[in-house]
Amino acid sequence: MSETLKGLPKLIIVGVGGHGLVVADAVLASGDHELVGFVAKNGGSAGDVLEIAPLLGSDDGLAGFVELHQVTAIVVGIGDNHARRLVTDRLRGALPASVSFPPVVHPSAVVGSGARIGAGSVVLAGTVIGPGAHVEEGCIVNTGASLDHHGVLNDYASLAPGVTTGGNVRIGEGSAVSIGATVLHGRSVGDWSVVGAGALVVDDVPDGVVTYGTPARVIRERVPGDRYL
Repeated sequence: MSETLKGLPKLIIVGVGGHGLVVADAVLASGDHELVGFVAKNGGSAGDVLEIAPLLGSDDGLAGFVELHQVTAIVVGIGDNHARRLVTDRLRGALPASVSFPPVVHPSAVVGSGARIGAGSVVLAGTVIGPGAHVEEGCIVNTGASLDHHGVLNDYASLAPGVTTGGNVRIGEGSAVSIGATVLHGRSVGDWSVVGAGALVVDDVPDGVVTYGTPARVIRERVPGDRYL
C-alpha cells in the first residue's frame, strides 16, 4: 500500500544538500509522513535528491506548493545552524498556522525516558538521547551522536556525527559540536560557539568562540553566521 493511501500527513523538506538527504532518510524510515518533495533557495541543484523525491522548486514558492499538495508539515534540512534558524523564522512568517515544523526521529535512534525533542529538530540514525535530556527547537543530533542523561541541546544547536557528551552537559543556542568531539560530564558550551572536530572539552566553553584541540582551547572569537572553523 502506498504512503498516500495510508493517509499520512504530507511533508516538504527545505534544502537539497547532504543534510537534506539524511533528513529525508529519517523521514522515510520513520513512516510518519509522506515526503512530497524538496525545495531550495533559488531552486537549488537537484543532486541526489531526485532519487528520493521531486525537487519542486524554489523555497520562495513554498506557500504555493503547500497549498497545491495539501502539505501540513515542513522540515528545514539545512546543516548550518544560523542559516537554519533564519530560514525557519522566515518560513513561519510566510506559511499558514496550520503548517507545523515537527521533530523527525529516525527509528534506529534510542530516546530515553523523560527525554524531549523540540519542534523542527532532527535526530538521525544510530543516535542516543539519554533519559531526561532535552533537545530543544531546530536542533540536529547527527548520525551516531549521543547526548547523555539530562543533557541540554539548546535551540538551533547541533551535534555532528560521532559526538559524545557526558551527562548534564549544556550546549548553547546555535552552537556546533563537530565530528567526533567529546564534551565531558557537566561541562557547558556557550551560545553560538564551535567545538572543532575531535576536540576534548574539559572546561566550559564561553559564548561566541571557536575552540579545538585536546584539550580544547579557544582559538578565536566568532558571531552567528561566521564560518565554523
